[in-house]
Amino acid sequence: MPKLLIDYECLLKKQQDAFAPISLDETWDPRFEEACLKLPEVGYLIDCLYHPDPATRKETAEELIRSGEIDRIEAVLRAAQATQKEVTDDDGEAADGPDAPGGSACRAA
Repeated sequence: MPKLLIDYECLLKKQQDAFAPISLDETWDPRFEEACLKLPEVGYLIDCLYHPDPATRKETAEELIRSGEIDRIEAVLRAAQATQKEVTDDDGEAADGPDAPGGSACRAA
């Protein structure tokens, strides 16, 4: 479960960088908005899943499963991966775009 959240956090960071508005007058891209809203929450949940207290880890995991948040995140990551597979470079390899979870841009961050 922590890997799933870390992959989602990476995707959000990429979206925040890639879709940030250039000027103050520009309309915000929904992917930028989602990243701004979700990154603090996802970071907190990752911290809870690595908390030294087993009860905190268990409660966090149970709540993520019960609320359906894990299913939602899995669907978001699957959609991002499907989009990424459609975008290929000249060599036929997947390009490293902002919607690629776990891509090199995330590892460098």
